[in-house]
Amino acid sequence: VIKTLFNCAREHFISINTIYRQVQDFARARQLPALKIAENELHATRNYFSGPLIREVLFAPLPPAPNVYIAACKHQFQSDFFIAMKKMLRERDTGPSYVQQILDISIHDAKSLYEELRH
Repeated sequence: VIKTLFNCAREHFISINTIYRQVQDFARARQLPALKIAENELHATRNYFSGPLIREVLFAPLPPAPNVYIAACKHQFQSDFFIAMKKMLRERDTGPSYVQQILDISIHDAKSLYEELRH
C-alpha cells in the first residue's frame, strides 16, 4: 500500500501524506474501510524517499537564466507577479536590494532579476 501511495505521489510531484489523506477522506466519504497504515510508517517513508525539488523539475540546467525563470513563473503559476514588479521598478526606480528583500533571494540573483525586469 505504501509503495502504491509513494508511486502516485512521485508521479504527480506531491507529498505521499497528501495522497494518503485524500485516500482516507475518500474512504470515509464512501463509508469504506480506512487504510491500515501506521502514521509513523508513512512519515518514515516520506522522510526516506524525497522526490525532486520543484526547481529541478522546472529548470534544467540550474540555475535558470532570469528570463527563463520569469517566463516559467508566469506560465506555470499563471502569475502576473513579475509584470507588476517590472511596472513598479520602472515607476518607482527601486533597486536590486528591493527585489532581494521581496523575494528573499541572494543579492546576486536579485541583481540578475532586476536587470532583466528593467529591460
